[in-house]
Amino acid sequence: LSGFPYFNHDAGGFFSPGPTDGMFRQWSMAMGSFSPIWRPHGPGSSRWPTDRTTVVQETSHVYGDLRYELIPYIYTYAYRAHETGEPMARPMLLDYQDNPVAWTKDQQYMFGEEFLVSPVCSDGDAYAETWFPPYDGAWYDFWTDTKYASGQRSRSLYYDCGVLPLFVKEGA
Repeated sequence: LSGFPYFNHDAGGFFSPGPTDGMFRQWSMAMGSFSPIWRPHGPGSSRWPTDRTTVVQETSHVYGDLRYELIPYIYTYAYRAHETGEPMARPMLLDYQDNPVAWTKDQQYMFGEEFLVSPVCSDGDAYAETWFPPYDGAWYDFWTDTKYASGQRSRSLYYDCGVLPLFVKEGA
């Protein structure tokens, strides 16, 4: 919304000594991998996954692999952002301006047109309040293939630490 289509955040947590392992999994790896520019850096102690526990390294591997699998998708939306100025990671109100619910959902966002990201920014297992915006189809949980009807009220869904609440439009 600020005219910068390649939004990114300091996924490494820009403070010292840096995020706990739980926050590193949730914020640096999971949410960070669904930013146009993924840069888990910061001052102080290392932000490298290899300097952390085996569990953190496993989470990092999942999101690193997924990010690389999505490179054609990311490049497509990066080119579109270049051509139109439309951001790759978009607040719900941008795609659903006429829906008043979209204006209240500042914790979730669209990544391109097909992915709905509802990040958990806690230090462990947590619930994500997710709204499935209306369109001609359903939403699928990326990890479980659970189907959710579009246009319904927000749902409180439980996620283990390191699992990004991620949904895909039917047919994508």
